[in-house]
Amino acid sequence: VGWLEEARVEALAAAGLGYAAMCDLGIEMPVVSMRIDYRRALSHGDRVILESECAAPKGVRWPWRCRLLRDGHLVAEAAVELVMLRQGRVLRSVPDQLVDVMTRLRQGPSANP
Repeated sequence: VGWLEEARVEALAAAGLGYAAMCDLGIEMPVVSMRIDYRRALSHGDRVILESECAAPKGVRWPWRCRLLRDGHLVAEAAVELVMLRQGRVLRSVPDQLVDVMTRLRQGPSANP
């Protein structure tokens, strides 16, 4: 679960806005739903690659799909949904100052500066 959070925070920073800077704007994105489907066991010391993708929002929810790979084999898949909040209230649209960042986030690493 920690890896999933770290990947989302790193992806946001790569898209041009660190999570702390987003919080400074009064905006947060808490997890409202998470499901992890485990396929194979991991052991301490295993090297894991985490692939994550932010899809277009569905209503107020921002879906993420994550895959954890070990030696090229799928070990787990996760589906995470977040909502965007400002001062504890759900935002129904992306604030103007975040539109470009959220677009780059959905487009993935190749679109980021």
